Amino acid sequence: MNKAFTLIELLVVVAIIGILAAVGVTTFTGFQEKAKIAVVKSNHQLATKFIQTELLNAELFGTVKTWDYSSKSCIERETFSEWFVHGQTAFGCLEIDKNHKNPFDSNDREGAFNGDYDPPTVDQVGRTHCGWSDVRGTFTCYSRWGSGANDYETSIIEQP
Repeated sequence: MNKAFTLIELLVVVAIIGILAAVGVTTFTGFQEKAKIAVVKSNHQLATKFIQTELLNAELFGTVKTWDYSSKSCIERETFSEWFVHGQTAFGCLEIDKNHKNPFDSNDREGAFNGDYDPPTVDQVGRTHCGWSDVRGTFTCYSRWGSGANDYETSIIEQP
């Protein structure tokens, strides 16, 4: 008497494995998308809190962080101008440091941060833009995580 699986049994096992794989791939893709959105929102919080902290440092201690091209790092320097310039200078530490990658596009040479006072466009998903607006008189940060009209976050930073 031969002990073996029948063709029907093998086909059922292959079908079950196929169904589980299809469900797993779909679920994994959803997890990846949610993780990318979480990174964009985290980058947004990082940028706004960093700028706010540096603006307070400028007001209280007369120093602000700025990008140093020779050491390729952020260093503390004495303040030298208006408050909104300190915000732009501090944001340069994030913008110029290309270790911050765009979570939606690893080939994006601009990185995750860009000095701009307009929200990122749909083709700039994954970026955080921060900049001074003369019209509003505020420093504003936007972060886009999707292609929908409301798929971005906004933070307004006013003079401390």
